[in-house]
Amino acid sequence: REVGYLGTKLLQPTPIYDRGALDAKFQLIGPAIIEQFESTTVLPSGWSARVDSLGNLILSRVLSR
Repeated sequence: REVGYLGTKLLQPTPIYDRGALDAKFQLIGPAIIEQFESTTVLPSGWSARVDSLGNLILSRVLSR
């Protein structure tokens, strides 16, 4: 889906993920949107997400060199 992010003027192609379908150790790098019934997580470019062994979604800023 094409998504607009704060601070940008262009729409960016962004994959949409179903939170309930993400297994432990699933990882991705933004941009992405993770949807579930009670919330939506927006993962912009420069951020990563992973699912830990307890099912928590862990977000981290990706360091650029």
